[in-house]
Amino acid sequence: MLEDDELNGHNMNLEYADLYLTLLNDTETAWEYANAEYMERPNNIDVNRMLAKIAATENSMDVKKYLVAATRTNSKHPDILQLKNSL
Repeated sequence: MLEDDELNGHNMNLEYADLYLTLLNDTETAWEYANAEYMERPNNIDVNRMLAKIAATENSMDVKKYLVAATRTNSKHPDILQLKNSL
């Protein structure tokens, strides 16, 4: 299904990142997809939220960096709240 979306011109980097992170527990591949999206949209809240989730899974200090960007609009997204509570 994701491939079909790509064939129709949709960027699916975040969806692939989430798939690799949550279903396949492959943080390296998840990071590659999320980082590719970050290169295109470094200030995007959803991109930074995904990078924060990946960084938290890897126990990286970069969690805070990405959370700052992801929370700049005071989003109450459950992933953001969970990440903030885990720091």
